[in-house]
Amino acid sequence: MQALREMARLLVPHGRLLIFVWAFDQGEGSSLGRHAVQPISEDGQDVLVPWKTASSPTPQMRYYHLFKEGELEELVRATDLLRVVESGYDRDNWYCVAERLDGKTSG
Repeated sequence: MQALREMARLLVPHGRLLIFVWAFDQGEGSSLGRHAVQPISEDGQDVLVPWKTASSPTPQMRYYHLFKEGELEELVRATDLLRVVESGYDRDNWYCVAERLDGKTSG
């Protein structure tokens, strides 16, 4: 939520942003299936994903939240700073185009 509010703050009134997040439900051969993710929550939406960097010979684990249908849009609306212009599913990801509401600021 904090990240969404900061993105909204940086937009001019009626400015738009595009957000892509990994989907919880993915098809066969998905990007999620190619990674050795480690679930860290009971529902399986919070995972650790191996992340390779040039500075480390062994993969580092990074946190990631896997989104269910409608979850991203709910978060965008909950900011009270953005409205959903378009949303959908593309290549194992949920996406949302959001627009900053006129005259709204985060503080």
